[in-house]
Amino acid sequence: ISRKISILAVVFFISFALISLLANYLEHIESSWILIETTAKILLIFTLVTVLISWLTPGIFIILFHPEVSHAWLQGIRPSFSKKDWDQQSNIEKAYTYFISLLLFGFTIFGIVALIINEI
Repeated sequence: ISRKISILAVVFFISFALISLLANYLEHIESSWILIETTAKILLIFTLVTVLISWLTPGIFIILFHPEVSHAWLQGIRPSFSKKDWDQQSNIEKAYTYFISLLLFGFTIFGIVALIINEI
């Protein structure tokens, strides 16, 4: 399961990177086509949602008492993260997984709330 989760996280990361590049390119084309502008905006929104899902997922898995899946997800989005299986990790490495997952989750929620408050 760890390999599948890591691959899914990498797919999320690559898709948001490619889509953001495409959307950025489409936004900078000097064109009067509404279809291109609309496509670029939709792609940027999709990119933002993909990034938010990728950053929130490890914290959600920790909250749902699945730290091994959270660790696998972090392995996918952070290549430098420990490649050991969950059972082979020391208590400090497990605590680090909890810390990073909840920190990423907390800052993402904080950013979403700040953005919503700023828009109001």
